[in-house]
Amino acid sequence: MQTTIRLLGACLLAIVLPSRVLAQVTDRSEMDQWIKMTEHQAEPPIGAAITMANWQQYQSVMPLGMIKLFQGAYGWKMPADVEIPVGPPRFDNVPKTWIAATEKYSSQVQVKALPNGHYVLLNYYGGTPFPNPQEPYKGWKILANVFWGVGPSMYVNTPDHHGTVWAVDRFGDIAPSTT
Repeated sequence: MQTTIRLLGACLLAIVLPSRVLAQVTDRSEMDQWIKMTEHQAEPPIGAAITMANWQQYQSVMPLGMIKLFQGAYGWKMPADVEIPVGPPRFDNVPKTWIAATEKYSSQVQVKALPNGHYVLLNYYGGTPFPNPQEPYKGWKILANVFWGVGPSMYVNTPDHHGTVWAVDRFGDIAPSTT
């Protein structure tokens, strides 16, 4: 019996000790630097082209991962002849029903701040909730626009917290996935 307890203790130590020794420390310095750099963004001019020669002047509007691709910091990197044209925003790929829902419902959508610091979207029935987000809660409204954005899928969450995504592929086939 005592041998079994010692053996179990040794196994537990063999499992726990390496994880304590090899635990990684999170270095947020790069992320903090990127957040500071992108705090005051100015959109690149329409017609500009982002290349390897000029990408640094546009990095304030790039995600951190794209900056790393331009820097060549990892195995994946931008090709030497990369050219990303800057054009006007396009809305021609948004379904007409989405645009109609935005026009019909967006004026009634509201944000409610809860006592616990969370926010709730009220009166949202379809389309882009806040086509022109303004204060108060401008940041959260932008997040809501991204979360409830146009996409080739539909996500439904039930009261018992089972979520189902119906994804639509290029052939129009629909595939449900429940999580």
